[in-house]
Amino acid sequence: MSPLDRLCNFHRERAADVEIAEPRPRREEGPPLDHVPVSYREPESSIYGTVEKILIGSIILLGVCAFAAGYSWGAVS
Repeated sequence: MSPLDRLCNFHRERAADVEIAEPRPRREEGPPLDHVPVSYREPESSIYGTVEKILIGSIILLGVCAFAAGYSWGAVS
């Protein structure tokens, strides 16, 4: 039996065990989530998306310019 098969069997047995695999409470049954802070990865301001797009675009543009310079100098054939 391969290690992957053993791992799959372990997780199947664990998922079938009632003591370990308790059903998650539904959102309606749980406490209100008003006290939970907003995720730190996605701020509410829209500037975050703009800065990210500019940064990614500038990195791509830098790569394109570097490739074009290498092609014109004969480094890339």
